[in-house]
Amino acid sequence: MPVTETRPDTKKEKQRASSFERTLASARSTLVFSEVLRLAFDSFRASKVRFLLTMLGMIIGSASIVLVVTLGNTGKQYALDLLASIGPNMIEMQYNGGSVSGMIVRMGGKYVLETADNLAYQLDDQEKASQYEGKHVKITGTLDRTTGILHVRTVELMS
Repeated sequence: MPVTETRPDTKKEKQRASSFERTLASARSTLVFSEVLRLAFDSFRASKVRFLLTMLGMIIGSASIVLVVTLGNTGKQYALDLLASIGPNMIEMQYNGGSVSGMIVRMGGKYVLETADNLAYQLDDQEKASQYEGKHVKITGTLDRTTGILHVRTVELMS
């Protein structure tokens, strides 16, 4: 089936088509802001549905970008506020497989665990440590590297 080109029938439609053609031809060589506006206006007059759909797409695209950025910033701020509400000294990191063995001895008025490598770790539970003074034990817990204190979770007597 051959495609036939439809020509504008009325004088007004011919004027619109020729105006659009002129604007498009001049836009190919140089784009001045007034020509861009004229091209947009002529495009609007030529095909209102296409123009409105394009406008709608631009609005939805811009709104979705604003929404995603806002959600990202809100989520970031929520996480920071949540961490701030806990307090700076309330986060505890634990190493579950942390155990060390040695002998509990009294050093400088405090009970410490002295390892075979001659390292000494101060124990946080002095009362529990006093029960094992002079004995070889295996202690499971967490070491606070800033203070050097070993936070005792369990104490096992070694033979």
